Amino acid sequence: IDVVFPSIQKHGELLLDADNVVRSEFFKLVESGDLPLECRAQGDLYSFYMDQAQQDKLTEKEIHLPYGFRVGDVNVEKEHRQIHDALSYADTEHIECTRVRLALLPSVCIRNSDGDLASWEMSHHYGQLTHLYTLEHQRGKGIGQITETLLTQKFVQSGLRVFKYVD
Repeated sequence: IDVVFPSIQKHGELLLDADNVVRSEFFKLVESGDLPLECRAQGDLYSFYMDQAQQDKLTEKEIHLPYGFRVGDVNVEKEHRQIHDALSYADTEHIECTRVRLALLPSVCIRNSDGDLASWEMSHHYGQLTHLYTLEHQRGKGIGQITETLLTQKFVQSGLRVFKYVD
């Protein structure tokens, strides 16, 4: 711990991707005070990634949206607050982080017939798909799955590895 802690402090963040045994021991250290870090997320997050064959197959998949919906781009300056407020940890994450991620990293949205956001997903600064969200009154129409497929295709077309964490 003494060897790596200065580096963790310097960077300010640590993404822990570990099996349950290592994860459990890490959180014990944090809870005991031996590793003075603030954890924003505790829980079982499992890695999901696509191999090359899956990515190749995905690029050929045709998208068929339900009637009245269309694919769009997030209007970052006008819509970042709505997207930020939907985050489960919006009260602990600075809104500027959301705005910058939407402005600089791949994202996608689906809009309803009025042009309003219905579903969206963005990229995390660690490089994974994250924060798929569909407004409650738009759920059950398949647009969440389509949103994720669109962002995944965007990752593949950009040469990015497709992965995410699932809880």
